[in-house]
This record gives sequence, C-alpha cells and structure tokens, in this order.
Amino acid sequence: MKSLFNPKDNKEYIDRINNLNPQSKAQWDKMNAAQMLAHTQVPFNVATGEARLKRGLLGILFGKMAKKKYLTEALGKNKKAQKTFDNFSYTNKKEYVDWITETKNESTREKRMDSALEWMSGGKIRHWKYLKK
Repeated sequence: MKSLFNPKDNKEYIDRINNLNPQSKAQWDKMNAAQMLAHTQVPFNVATGEARLKRGLLGILFGKMAKKKYLTEALGKNKKAQKTFDNFSYTNKKEYVDWITETKNESTREKRMDSALEWMSGGKIRHWKYLKK
C-alpha cells in the first residue's frame, strides 16, 4: 500500500497533483479534479483541527463510558475529592460528569477536571457559586 510517508510515493502524489487541471481525465472514480482536491483536503483539515468528523455509533455508545473512566482515574488520585464525590447525590455526580465530558476539546476538559477536583476537594457541588449564602 502506498504511503505519504514513503518519499517515492509522496513524490508521485505531488507530481500527480501538480499536473492536474480542470480538463484532467479522472483517475479517482467519478470525481472531477476540483472535487478530488476538495476530497483530499478533509483529512488535513481534521488533522489541523479545522474540521471535525461526526462520531460513529460506537463512539456515541462508548465515548461517554471512556470519559467517565477518565474522571474515575482522576478521582482515584485525589482522596478528598473522591470522598466528596462518593457522598454526592446522583444529580450532583451527573452534573460534574456531564460538565467535564461534554466538551470536545482536550485542553478544556483538563481545565474543567482541575477545577472539578479543586471544588470537590473543598466539598463543593458543581454549581456551588449559585448557592444562597
């Protein structure tokens, strides 16, 4: 199988792209040259974060479970937060889990995890700022 990481294959791809013009005969099924070039941009846009792919059925079904495991592992490293979380009602637990796992950006998830652990270590529920004093 050809690979972009193989210098010989890479040069072949670049040469083919450089030789394209609107009248080029299709060698990529039924797409015209413009459609083919747009099609090849999708993986690059995903890799650079400019585009997001829709999650498949397995991602939808198991993604939340994997993210919950992420929270469980973090709580295992912080005994105070773990104790607070264990004593929370179902709703309080769910609010933290949903808040942490709903974001698609890993850096945001890490910031939320840090905040959540800090708040739970202090015995605080997710929306502690809005409690009447």
